[in-house]
Amino acid sequence: MQKHLKIIILFILLSSNSFGQVGTTNTYKFLNISSSARISALGNNIVSIDDDDISLTNENPAVLKDEMIRSLSLSHKFFFIGISSQNLDYGFKIGKINLPFHAGIQFMNYGQADMADIYGDISGTVSGSDLAFLLGASYKLYENLNLGLNTRFIYSNIGPYNSFGMTVDLGAMYHLKGKNFDIGFVIKNLGGTIDPYADEKSRLL
Repeated sequence: MQKHLKIIILFILLSSNSFGQVGTTNTYKFLNISSSARISALGNNIVSIDDDDISLTNENPAVLKDEMIRSLSLSHKFFFIGISSQNLDYGFKIGKINLPFHAGIQFMNYGQADMADIYGDISGTVSGSDLAFLLGASYKLYENLNLGLNTRFIYSNIGPYNSFGMTVDLGAMYHLKGKNFDIGFVIKNLGGTIDPYADEKSRLL
């Protein structure tokens, strides 16, 4: 019975979501791009690593701790046809508040593309970009349990169209000292558009 329980727990910990034909039903997809090369190499969804890497706070705000204060992370990624993304994260404290904070910027540049009408006649070029400002903090609820919150303010531009939005991440981190075992839990990208591109508001992931 104990063997079966271990197998079940292993499958739960290794499980992931699958989506078919995402299309254009959601907005602000750039929020799913990892904030560092390390996170990309580990599969993009890293919510239970307990070390001093400040970039991990983008995946789970509950991993933020005092050892990350004054830590800085800067990342730049190159994609195809002039598309690129940049991430900046910094850990700090505010006055006498006994909480660690972190702030960050996530920028996505989509370069330029031909602008055409419904008949395919090209009339110029169009560019697009996404920008998110992040502020987060964590709180030690118990000796082995941390809770965290990330808040993002988002601006998106596609040609003549602009959009504003806001999201939050809720995270928890449980650490068993001396046993090299961590459990992370995150609810990401809760929120949506405040000022949409068009009249109809878009939903997030």
